[in-house]
Amino acid sequence: LFSKGMDLLFVPQALVKGKYEPPEGTRSIMDKAFGGCNGLTSVKIPDSVVSIGSGAFSDCESLKSVILPRNISAINPELFSGCSNLRSISIPPSVTEIGESAFGSCEKLVSIMLPVGMTIINRSLFSNCHNLESVSIPNTVIGISSDAFKSCEKLRSIEIPEVVLSIGDSAFRGCIKLIEVSLPASMTSINAKAFQGCDSLEKINLNKSNEHFFVKDGILYDNEGNLLAVAPKCLSNEV
Repeated sequence: LFSKGMDLLFVPQALVKGKYEPPEGTRSIMDKAFGGCNGLTSVKIPDSVVSIGSGAFSDCESLKSVILPRNISAINPELFSGCSNLRSISIPPSVTEIGESAFGSCEKLVSIMLPVGMTIINRSLFSNCHNLESVSIPNTVIGISSDAFKSCEKLRSIEIPEVVLSIGDSAFRGCIKLIEVSLPASMTSINAKAFQGCDSLEKINLNKSNEHFFVKDGILYDNEGNLLAVAPKCLSNEV
């Protein structure tokens, strides 16, 4: 169902089986247009599309691959939330903002490269992505929000870019295979629960120029002596 201006408003679930390509000339895809279309396995969105609404593909449980248009500037909240079989997606360089929970519970997603230009990793962006192993964070990101990588159970290491200022509540909570974290000199705020439940953490690398935190005997503290993270498997030193 389209508007007269070629906005895709709604797709009946019974009509979507396998691969789907909206027609060239489609201008936008509205909120929840494909929500719950469990027969959809892949989608290629034409470059004529300049915006995709919140939750447009949420809970499409059979969706495995997506090709996004080259001209969108934002991936809206919950866009692919609950797409439990999504394995691959390439984010175009035009994107500068990715909304909350956009990839939440994409349980088969293994790796992703975030585009240069985005500044915030929003709340719950990759929460419950149980098979996520690697994330490339661009050096334009200045903040990692609450629950951003919560329960990413296969994430083994994370390098925080040199311009990041803050890590929010439970950002890496439950990342049970995370073994190494590198924190930059720029960091000024880390929530006390940011690394809670990271039981395999072996090494906390803190840039020696950081003036707000210190590592002693495998434990990360702020300058007031508050414990923020523990690397229980070995002792760690500042680097």
